[in-house]
Amino acid sequence: MKKLFFGLIATIMFVATGNAQGTLRADFLKGKSYDEVKNSYIVLDKKTKIALWNEKLSQILTQKLDDKIKSGVVSLQKEFSNDVLNTDNIKQIALYFTDNMSEEQFEDMFLKLDDYIAKDYKPTSVLDGYKAQINEQNMNFEPTTIDTTGRKIPCNCDWSCSSMCSKPTKNCAMTSSGCGFLWAFECTQAC
Repeated sequence: MKKLFFGLIATIMFVATGNAQGTLRADFLKGKSYDEVKNSYIVLDKKTKIALWNEKLSQILTQKLDDKIKSGVVSLQKEFSNDVLNTDNIKQIALYFTDNMSEEQFEDMFLKLDDYIAKDYKPTSVLDGYKAQINEQNMNFEPTTIDTTGRKIPCNCDWSCSSMCSKPTKNCAMTSSGCGFLWAFECTQAC
């Protein structure tokens, strides 16, 4: 009887805590390739985009983090809790991260919606390429309207579609979001 009781309690606790990704994020990612996720993301409304990233940030905070990184993630969550986003503050937080983490860690945390799994990251030099893009481009969490003239696919990228790419792709429709830090930067035809 005790085993049954404790088994029932364990099952209830497992179901109550849900999955690591959170329901919205898990449902959004389920069964989609990376390109499908990116193409679906850019047309989402602002509220849903922020909710997806908030779930990711909450998941990041469950990991073992350096105190500097943890305080940055908490600051970012506070910015997302405001009724009006202050993109200048969010950019400053992004720049703070570029000074305090490796490129791989930055990419694992903020360029993917998948779960972040903490590990020992190798230190890298200052992330100048990311800093330049954060400083030069406008952030945008609004839905992207895709110009489908000529049936082009939406431009897709991991950072910006300008200087951080190895293969230019000219046959795509530019998007106003979907790239870079929190996928909040534009993607042009250069990547």
